[in-house]
Amino acid sequence: MSVDQIGKAIAGCRGVSEVHDLHVWEVASGFPSLSSHVLVGKDEDCHGIRRELEAMLNERFEIDHTTLQVDHRGEEHLLQISGSDAEPDHGKHFDARDSPGRA
Repeated sequence: MSVDQIGKAIAGCRGVSEVHDLHVWEVASGFPSLSSHVLVGKDEDCHGIRRELEAMLNERFEIDHTTLQVDHRGEEHLLQISGSDAEPDHGKHFDARDSPGRA
C-alpha cells in the first residue's frame, strides 16, 4: 500500500481540491488506519464527500478505520500556522490539480 497512491486517489475524488497531513499506519498486523485533512470547494457537501472518501478507501485500499477532517477551501488559514515560525510540515500534501484523473 503506497501513501502516494492513496493521496492521489483522495485528491482525484469529486469535489476534493487538496489533501495534506496524510498519515497511514497499521494498528495491528493487517489493520491499516488513515488520518488526513481534506479541503473541498466552498459549495461542496463536506459530509457527503467524507462518506464517499471513506467508502473509496475501504473499497480500493481495504482501509476501514479513518479519521478525515474535511473542510471547505478558504478555511485553511483558520486551521494552520503560517509564517517563518510555522511548525514543520507533517504528512504528505496532494493537490487535486496534480491528480491524473478524478475517481
